[in-house]
Amino acid sequence: MDSEKPPEAALDPAALAEKARKKELHRKSMIWTGAMIAGSALAAAWVRWLPLPLITLRSTVPARAAASAEPAMLVHWNAFSPEALTRARKLDRLILLSLSARWSAPGRRMDAEAYSDPELAAQLEAQVVPVRVDADDRPDLAMRYLGAGWPTTALLLPSGEILDSGTYMTARVLENWVATVGDKFREHRDAVAAAAAEAHAKRAARKETPLRDPAAV
Repeated sequence: MDSEKPPEAALDPAALAEKARKKELHRKSMIWTGAMIAGSALAAAWVRWLPLPLITLRSTVPARAAASAEPAMLVHWNAFSPEALTRARKLDRLILLSLSARWSAPGRRMDAEAYSDPELAAQLEAQVVPVRVDADDRPDLAMRYLGAGWPTTALLLPSGEILDSGTYMTARVLENWVATVGDKFREHRDAVAAAAAEAHAKRAARKETPLRDPAAV
């Protein structure tokens, strides 16, 4: 029986203290490891659901700063005003409305590519009255004219009624669109005017009052 292991109480006090210290270190180590694993899981989950602009903020700051520069557009824009509508009536032209916003990437691209094209700028100068509206500055007009997306590119009658509307276009597509719709308008002027008057009358019958009438800007 002398070979049997003595009970723990019979061990040397120093050995017992060392054993207790090692147990406490092991316990703390396990707690720390668990905390690290839990923290990593929470961080991963947070990053998973974090909005993309926040995740990529550092890498996109230089690009955003560069994109914020105004493109060198060649189109001579008019403000949306009674004077622009009057000019369209006197010249018997449609109004090309560009409804965009500084934060719209497709809008900035169209400014840099289409509205900076010399051939397109010359065509617009000769055939329409180009009007530019910033949606942030004129939310009333954004509500009235926003079409399929940003930017909204629309052809308006001199009265301010929408004749046709689209969104982002390349220079050549916009060039062809303006020419085609303009020709159709001149060919069917009476029918277009009648349809516009009917639409206006229907809105009046329903007592739909726009936030700001184009003729009273």
